[in-house]
Amino acid sequence: MSTEPGAVTWTVDSLLGGDSLADVLGHAVDEASPRVQVEPYAFGSPATGALLRLSGTRPDGRSWSAFVKVLQHVRHWPTLEHLPPPAAEAFVTLFPWREELSLWEPPFAGSFPPGTRPPHLFRVVELGDDRVAVWMEEVDADPSPWTVERYARAAGMLGRPNAAALATREAIASTGFEPATGWRCRCATASPGARAHSPTTSCGPGCRPPPTVSPNAVASPASAEEVAAAYAGTLLLRSGFTAIPYDDLGSPQLTRRLALTRFILDAAQRHLG
Repeated sequence: MSTEPGAVTWTVDSLLGGDSLADVLGHAVDEASPRVQVEPYAFGSPATGALLRLSGTRPDGRSWSAFVKVLQHVRHWPTLEHLPPPAAEAFVTLFPWREELSLWEPPFAGSFPPGTRPPHLFRVVELGDDRVAVWMEEVDADPSPWTVERYARAAGMLGRPNAAALATREAIASTGFEPATGWRCRCATASPGARAHSPTTSCGPGCRPPPTVSPNAVASPASAEEVAAAYAGTLLLRSGFTAIPYDDLGSPQLTRRLALTRFILDAAQRHLG
């Protein structure tokens, strides 16, 4: 058992939501062996409820490991109470807390350039109360320091699938289809029996199969101000509340963190009003 900072104590059983550990991992396990360890990383993201490493052994003695990320509705975010009430209400209503799951779904999946891939997804477990546990492979990280060139290369490689996904979504939005667990036709979503169907079949008169959109599609150009506003908003949400190390104000990085916070606030004021 392991406890994350906050109100939730995560155990293997609570992360499985009633599923079998062997079923989730896809192999047999020694039921007495699993361990849960909280990842010591100040994530700060409003939609992240926990980062956990799980490990154990199989019946034959071989070890296994997994990384579990708990996604949560932002109404669970502890920092929400510090926002002005109108801003908090809008944030809770609009923030797409499950958006990260699109990493393994079309149009995002399959658009990664050579040299990158998402971690293998074991299962997404619905935990109730607007929380999900994302079970994925534990990836060995390169411990060497990152250079500016390495950051730039990573940003470019991650930007390509993001741009392709955005362009594909724009194309899909003009059709009668939306990506879900498969392709689900909007004309059938009002029916309890609505079903996902293949890209080459339709569910009834007036229904068209989903469009064929190239994963190399290029997103519609945005103005410089739109790009700046999107950057400022993302920077504020992702780092604005965590840039200052409140739990370690004696840190040698404090001066740089304060400068980063000023930069974030100036960008938000300049581009977001």
